[in-house]
Amino acid sequence: MPHSRILIVEDEFIIAELIKDTLEAMGHVECTHAASVEAGLDAADDGHWAGALLDVRLNGVPVFPVAERLFARGAPFIFCTGDSDTIEFPAHFAAAPILPKPWGPGQLERMAQEMLSAP
Repeated sequence: MPHSRILIVEDEFIIAELIKDTLEAMGHVECTHAASVEAGLDAADDGHWAGALLDVRLNGVPVFPVAERLFARGAPFIFCTGDSDTIEFPAHFAAAPILPKPWGPGQLERMAQEMLSAP
């Protein structure tokens, strides 16, 4: 798979590192981690992203402003959450892919490949 810039917006450092390690093993060697909505918004504006993985709640704050910014820039993303049944997603994100927590590396790899190969 070609080199890609992937944004990881996740408040749990260990989970962010697991995502990064999995993506790097796939050949995605440039991963950037943001741990808050504010940092995610700054990173979203900081260049072209091939894709992003967004934890739905960052220290209790919904990640949707980051998703909006990435969507406006044309970057695909995957929501990551352990409680998708209790979160009210904005209607225009109803069809966005969701990676349920806990996830396995194979599941993450498949979804990342789908995200990066989408037109």
